[in-house]
Amino acid sequence: MIQDAEVSTAIRKSWETVRIVEAQIDANLNFSLFSLVPAMSGFCVVPESLLLVFAISVLEDALRELVKEGKISCSSAKLKKIMLESKASLLWQDFDTVDEGRELRNRIAHEKKFLEQHDHHKYLNAIENELVAWGILEYRIQGSYKITFGGPQEPQA
Repeated sequence: MIQDAEVSTAIRKSWETVRIVEAQIDANLNFSLFSLVPAMSGFCVVPESLLLVFAISVLEDALRELVKEGKISCSSAKLKKIMLESKASLLWQDFDTVDEGRELRNRIAHEKKFLEQHDHHKYLNAIENELVAWGILEYRIQGSYKITFGGPQEPQA
């Protein structure tokens, strides 16, 4: 749906990074069960919350490009307004969940209110469903990451 090939590629790569980071967070938090420190300290919610901030940023980049290309009519630069105005031209799969994620992003960024542990999956999946439905992503992305004791492992999309 995005005509500018360079922008389209950048958005796809950013989303792949979201999924790779998600896999890294999940793998490391699962591994940390052996120490329980991240869970006991509440640190788990920090990387997951920051990942939601990043994911909403990718969504915002995609929507702003659609405004720039004239596929969404909106004169505001605010994400909420762009989302609302896009309902006239985009078929949303689950607007309410994505908008809830946007609101949570605002609370994280402006009020330091972090997510509950593992809440980010719901919002990342909802955003990805929109990006696939709009033809911005060709398919759902599954990031993978393994923890090894032989040295660092390269993340993969």
